[in-house]
Amino acid sequence: MPNGNEVVVSIPKIVELFKQITEDSGLCMMITDTHTYEIYYVNQVMQKVLHKQQNSYHGKTCYEYLHSYVSPCPSCIMNKLKNGKQQEIEELRCYKEQGACFKLQTRLINWDGKEALIDYGTDLTAQLKAQKTLEANNRKLENIVVMEKVATKQATESQQALNEVINKAGIWYWTYDINSGMAVLQTKCAIDFGVPDIQTNFPERMINSPAVVPASRPIFTAEMNKIKAGEPHVEFTIQMVPKDNNIHWVKINVMTIYDENKKPVKAICLGQIVDKAKAMEEDIKREETRMRASDENLLARVAANLTKNLVLEYKAKDAKALYTYHQGTDDLIKFSLNIIVNKEERAQFQALNDRSFLLKSFAQGKTEHVLEYRRKMPDGRVFWVRNVIHLLQEPSTGDILMYEYCYNIHANKMMTELLNVMIELDYETIGSLNLQVGYITLFSGNDVDHFPSGEALDIDTIAAIYAKKFIMQEDITRFKKIAKLAYLRQKMSEQDRYEEIFHIRRKDRTSGLVKFRLVNYDKENEICILTCIDVTDIQREEEQKKDVLTEALEVAERANKAKSVFLSSMSHDIRTPLNAIIGMSNLALEDPDNLAQAKESIKLIKDASDNLMSLINDILDLSRIERGKTEVSSVPVSLKEFHKSMEDLYRPLIQEKHQRLESKIRVKHDFYLADEVHLKRVAENIISNAIKYTPAGGKITLSIEEVPYGHEGMALLKFGVTDNGVGMTKEEVDQIYEPFFRAQEAINGHAQGTGLGMSIVKSIVEMLNGNIEIKSIPGKGTKVTVTLPLRTTQELNISQETMEKGKEEDQSALNGKVILLAEDNDINIIVAKKLLEKVGVRAVVAKTGKAAFDRFVKSRPGEFAGILMDVQMPIMNGLDATKAIRSSSHAEAKTIPIIAMTANAFAEDIRKSLEAGMNAHLSKPIKPNQLYQTLEHFVSRN
Repeated sequence: MPNGNEVVVSIPKIVELFKQITEDSGLCMMITDTHTYEIYYVNQVMQKVLHKQQNSYHGKTCYEYLHSYVSPCPSCIMNKLKNGKQQEIEELRCYKEQGACFKLQTRLINWDGKEALIDYGTDLTAQLKAQKTLEANNRKLENIVVMEKVATKQATESQQALNEVINKAGIWYWTYDINSGMAVLQTKCAIDFGVPDIQTNFPERMINSPAVVPASRPIFTAEMNKIKAGEPHVEFTIQMVPKDNNIHWVKINVMTIYDENKKPVKAICLGQIVDKAKAMEEDIKREETRMRASDENLLARVAANLTKNLVLEYKAKDAKALYTYHQGTDDLIKFSLNIIVNKEERAQFQALNDRSFLLKSFAQGKTEHVLEYRRKMPDGRVFWVRNVIHLLQEPSTGDILMYEYCYNIHANKMMTELLNVMIELDYETIGSLNLQVGYITLFSGNDVDHFPSGEALDIDTIAAIYAKKFIMQEDITRFKKIAKLAYLRQKMSEQDRYEEIFHIRRKDRTSGLVKFRLVNYDKENEICILTCIDVTDIQREEEQKKDVLTEALEVAERANKAKSVFLSSMSHDIRTPLNAIIGMSNLALEDPDNLAQAKESIKLIKDASDNLMSLINDILDLSRIERGKTEVSSVPVSLKEFHKSMEDLYRPLIQEKHQRLESKIRVKHDFYLADEVHLKRVAENIISNAIKYTPAGGKITLSIEEVPYGHEGMALLKFGVTDNGVGMTKEEVDQIYEPFFRAQEAINGHAQGTGLGMSIVKSIVEMLNGNIEIKSIPGKGTKVTVTLPLRTTQELNISQETMEKGKEEDQSALNGKVILLAEDNDINIIVAKKLLEKVGVRAVVAKTGKAAFDRFVKSRPGEFAGILMDVQMPIMNGLDATKAIRSSSHAEAKTIPIIAMTANAFAEDIRKSLEAGMNAHLSKPIKPNQLYQTLEHFVSRN
């Protein structure tokens, strides 16, 4: 019994207190009976480490609980403690089944009067795992150090081999450091794209280089942004321009490399031209579109993989003709053969659709096949159809695909056969002959007057009457021989057509020739079509045709000789400036640091280019005039201003050649209605000839004179150019209007020219209802006078006045302006943008007329100062785009300046531009000053 100073604690309270102490200590603890091995207690800490359910040890022995054994462990620690050798044991104990390790102390205790074993200690599972990992990593590190040395050598050798393989395979390769924005390009890649092999500010610098087509730049940017964001791999196809200056489709693969924190640090990039694969993809897209397009004549369509013998898709108008997808193509052929009515056509269809034949055909380069045959429709009707087969290759797998379409051509086929019969037979009399019974039935023609129409008559009766009334004596015997039923039956059994020609007496008593023709219509029933046609005029026409052909042959020979002369002259005159352009370009490229040489080369290239442009303009002018394609315009022209512009244009050249210029003008009116473009063409050709063929120190006189014409409101303009140059003989004057003619003195003096100028001048003058006169004396000089009738007017030439005024305007008015540039040619875009940048103008590019229209209507008022509009563009041309802009609801639709900037340079082209709503027309190649003056005028006015 407790005394007064003792505290009585109940047994449950002790147990609870014990558990609380052992759980809060963080130690692992287990108590086991030393005789029965029964577990008395396992605290929660140890249960958790051993991955055991709470209190699952009740009623179990230690070897069952810990190892699932059926008997005590052979090396049980109890044996060491029970023999009294050791009072307490400390050891490291691991349990593989639970993946746990402990540092435990074990000793004997008295547990409620029984001998028991207590294990207590700490969990070392995580610590030991970490130690093992560290030891393994140390061993790996040692191996890595050794392997790194080997790998460095192998990497160098592998890189060299990789570069060689990449070069041979036509692959571009570069690496990209994502953090620094630096790229290292393989040598071939850098050379092909004309960029440094080490690039900073990548990928922006590469994307904005000329190597990437502008339309592909957003794609390039978006895909590289994915790599920066951490995507492991991207693949995309864009258009690029390598050193061959051709646009190619290029597939780019980019693979990302990560650091230990799984952040993207580097990218490996590969590029390869895939033009062929891209073309294959586009072809397949077109066929897929066609497969889904609606066509009332399309009866059935099939898509199949011939390589895998697989029908991918089959569609037919009639639901009864539907075929199960994804079966073999051979099965489909068998299905289709049942609806082909003709045996021969059935065999042709089977041979054409044979899979091995189609695969062999594709390998030989034949990718399209067509077959026409008759097929039976579900309602029993027989229709003519046409099967069209397209063969394509799937780029990713290399499989050969077949797209086959079956069209209803029955109506067209019948119409064609009917027309063929009518054209082929070209009859005057037509009927049918039944060879089985020997009866002829005439339906129409000249002979119906002699025989009842539509009535069957005996062939012998008709032959006798025809021989007596129509056949000439020299052909009677032959006619009677062939007009026998047995003879005709024999002939028509051997052939499908039989013809004979006889001399006959016509109704008007004149002699002539007639052709009889029999054509098999129903061979099984021996029915023929009989026709009769008078061929007298045909034979006469054939004789006339022989005469015409003989004459045409002579003309063709003369034309061929003229063509040879033309091509010879053209070859010489084109090659001459081209030789200068190529030669000077090579000189400039050979020594780019020699600025003097480069400047001289560029000047000579420009002169040769101007000469080549002049030749091209001459040829086009002459061609259009000869074809009657040139239009004559009539606008107010100031002859005083015209005369002054000619003076200003040629005075520098005359002074350069040390010649003298004398100018005379006597006109009574301020303005005349004239075709200013063609007037300048005439004047420029005549004046340039005078300068060209007049030596240094010579004199050139330019005169314009108005003389009375005798009609009110009309005047006669005399435009004259006189020189004291080399002159010409009378024979040379007579030949001067012939294309490519040049006077002998000009040839000896090596004067340059196409020899087309005076041909063009004469054609234009005659087109303008004028005349030209040339007087020349060898060694004395030449006088050329052009006389043109013109209407007088007091209207001011607004275009000329404003353009002259524009010369005085300050180019600074353009600085900071934004122009919408509608142009589809990449080179022209570059040239135009650089010209505009020189005066501070920024260009926003639209590559189609539709894109230009869309960009303008979405712009805010005042965003664009004007529009430079090319005429020939895809989707919507410049004329239609201008009309659409002028008709739009945009606040500046009617006022924004629109200026044509196009290679269309003829008068009718200018007229079309103005009629479409443009303010002015500039012809390519663009002259910078003309461009600036035009922009200054319209931008400042706007």
